[in-house]
Amino acid sequence: MDRRWIYILIIAIIGIICLFFIVESSTTIGSANVNINTFTSAIPDSYNIDEEGAKFLKIINRKTGEKIIITDLGKGDYIKTNISAKLDSLNAKEDVTLIKNTTVTAGEYKLPSIYFEANDKINQISYIKEYNHTFSIECRYFKDNATMAENVELILNGLKPDFKQKQD
Repeated sequence: MDRRWIYILIIAIIGIICLFFIVESSTTIGSANVNINTFTSAIPDSYNIDEEGAKFLKIINRKTGEKIIITDLGKGDYIKTNISAKLDSLNAKEDVTLIKNTTVTAGEYKLPSIYFEANDKINQISYIKEYNHTFSIECRYFKDNATMAENVELILNGLKPDFKQKQD
């Protein structure tokens, strides 16, 4: 066997090993991608699209009943106005037992959020400004905070502009 074939074989093996480590460390490879207005994002495993519109996406885990609603609130910073309006509407509801305005950490993201409990389930509404757009991520009917934070982090890590569509 010629030495060139040995070098080619070694380079091919190194390439396959590198691809394995890239796929193994990625958080979005293997996850479904969905459209939210002019953006795309990855959704967590075992979640399905429940409903989608021009500026929102509702996904559901049918086994546990957990729902995540991702909404593009538009271009600009609408975090403070949306938090105050949502706090007012939650205070008016009778089935909401605990309301807390807090900052949630999901990976590298620090999200201004509203944490509340209704019917013994954990709910959270988080806001983030990315790519000059404000997004709302509403998590409903969760049993624990760790799963909720992990799912929000996966969605935010996969949030990118969809360059196939016209950007504003």
